Amino acid sequence: MLMPRFVSLAFLLVLSLSLSVAAQTGTPPNYKVVKPGPVIRVAADNFHLTGSFSVSRGTEVQPIEEKSFGSGGACIYGDLAAVGAPELSCTTNTQCTQAWTEFHAGNLSNPNYDAAAFNGTSGQCIANRCWYRPGPLLCTRVVPPNSWSLGHHKFGPFSLGHVARLFGEDAQIDWQVVTCSNHAQAKGQDDTACAIGQGVYTPPAEASKLKATNWESVVRHPGGV
Repeated sequence: MLMPRFVSLAFLLVLSLSLSVAAQTGTPPNYKVVKPGPVIRVAADNFHLTGSFSVSRGTEVQPIEEKSFGSGGACIYGDLAAVGAPELSCTTNTQCTQAWTEFHAGNLSNPNYDAAAFNGTSGQCIANRCWYRPGPLLCTRVVPPNSWSLGHHKFGPFSLGHVARLFGEDAQIDWQVVTCSNHAQAKGQDDTACAIGQGVYTPPAEASKLKATNWESVVRHPGGV
């Protein structure tokens, strides 16, 4: 009389384990989205800066070319064209970097131009205008298979005295954080597309519109502090 009950319980146990394994197998990948935040001034002038960005969970509904497991990084770029750097209508980052390369060559004899500090400067095409990262070190990066943890992050601070000497201590420069995420791959980790400027870029033109939250302070926005 107990045999049918025993078989029934055993069947339910096997079914439960099967469903559990299926649920684990069907767990969606841990995609992440890296978004730029405001640039934070850490001194009274406009040349001591900290960058900020956030990392949130991605979704399956994102187009495949926008998915990432959360490796990549963030850099600070300035609207230096507004104060004397090359003004260029652009469609690619390469155009802006080339414009700075020519600017660099033309300023090697300028006593206010610290060639060593500006070495490694790159350009970013933001809303069809060139912005510039004045030096190679204004960034933070995580390479795959590692990834950023969820939440808010800051990087820096950076002292940009060489920018002040070239463009003037009173220069009012707008700054933005630009983020790049590496593309997710089917094998479960990201590629390294950010290293060659071909990663997932959250539109950096929106970064200047972000407002400060309780984890940021003394944030400079375009047009003032």
